[in-house]
Amino acid sequence: MEQSVAIPGRNVDILCTAARDAGIYVVIGVNERNIEASSGTLYNTLLYIDPQGDLLGCHQKLVPTAAERTI
Repeated sequence: MEQSVAIPGRNVDILCTAARDAGIYVVIGVNERNIEASSGTLYNTLLYIDPQGDLLGCHQKLVPTAAERTI
């Protein structure tokens, strides 16, 4: 949980800058923490970044946490 990425956030900004500097598209998977929920929900998220360093979008897939896995 502590190593997961917040979107938007510092880690995403670093990836966007790297994509812009290299002039490439980046599609990368990250573990995203939901900063709006206090439940500790994580997502397997795919980020899409264009060569200008803009985040085009993201696709989230829910990762069940400990309590959710028991149901």
